[in-house]
Amino acid sequence: MLSGPKTVAMTVGQFGGWQKTLNVSSSPLSDITMDTCYETGQRAEHQFAQLLNNPKFSTPEQDMKEHWDVESDGKRYDVKAMKKWSRKNAEPTDRMHFVETRNVHGKLGWLYGEADYIVFETRRYWIVVNRRTLMPYIEGMTENSEQSLKPAVYKLYQRTGRQDEMTVVPTVDLLAISEATIKKPSIYEQ
Repeated sequence: MLSGPKTVAMTVGQFGGWQKTLNVSSSPLSDITMDTCYETGQRAEHQFAQLLNNPKFSTPEQDMKEHWDVESDGKRYDVKAMKKWSRKNAEPTDRMHFVETRNVHGKLGWLYGEADYIVFETRRYWIVVNRRTLMPYIEGMTENSEQSLKPAVYKLYQRTGRQDEMTVVPTVDLLAISEATIKKPSIYEQ
């Protein structure tokens, strides 16, 4: 399904009418709080899954240990919702994305999971990046970087009191290495 750089305009319903009922808020992004981070991630996963053929969701254990969210046609996808730059921001940003190299337990992060593709959400598109392309890209960009006390582009950052490690990647750089961009249905088209 996803091969070579391309932009595809898709609307929900083009894929055989598959839909999963999800009991999370579908409120505007400005209503998202830190209390709803899990629901925000679930919303993004389910929205993206609607674009796939016969999607199958990971179990909670597969999500935590294997780092993938949904599978379709033998390919596994790890979907990353937009995130706030900091807790005090009212809205999430789609200009930057966090990439986790180690998780909160100090183990390998989702960058080294079993997903074939990492899917980054933006306001208008899904950016689909092959994980095997993303790994060496991030490793190369952070190889000689110094540790940072706060999130910074291509600097390794660890949150206080946690064992995680992450970096920040500009969306434009993800577009440059993506295999596909998929247009999200506009709320005005529905």
